[in-house]
Amino acid sequence: MTEDYMNKDSLSVAVKSELAQEMKEWYCAFGWTIESEREDKVYVDITHMDFTRPHTIENKDRLQLLQVRFEMMLNRIARARRKINSDTGVLALIMFILGGAIVAGGAVLCVIADYVFYTVCGIIMIAAGAVFWIIGAALCVQMYKYNVKRYSVYIDVFTENIRSIVKEAASLTGYKYGNTEQQDG
Repeated sequence: MTEDYMNKDSLSVAVKSELAQEMKEWYCAFGWTIESEREDKVYVDITHMDFTRPHTIENKDRLQLLQVRFEMMLNRIARARRKINSDTGVLALIMFILGGAIVAGGAVLCVIADYVFYTVCGIIMIAAGAVFWIIGAALCVQMYKYNVKRYSVYIDVFTENIRSIVKEAASLTGYKYGNTEQQDG
């Protein structure tokens, strides 16, 4: 792709491959035309796309503002999807480490114990650590389910915002929303 900054603007994006078709349509609604599309050489689920559009177009300022809002919504969706797993992962890690510390403490107590009392305390600690892991696993499952519900609401709202932004952009460019190729307007 040759760079002609005086007459054309260019844009390169990398997206998940399953979103590539939808992303093409969205960017076309902002007046962009797809120039090239290729798969990533390292990550099989990433597609790279290069777009261009005339440097001087009607409603460019409004289109750029809408595009910034659109990309902010995309980033918020990605952040919400990450939060579903990251919150649960942090809880799982904490519960695993604490349970492991209790089990290890109980095992050490059993090994170095000279008296039956310490051995019994060690066995109780090992059992408590195992119970801690079971409770932790149950809490993680519950937290994951809660996060899926919670963040799905956010994702739905952000997706609806994207649709309204793209619809407005399409009305400004004359793009017939629902097609994947740039339309004459």
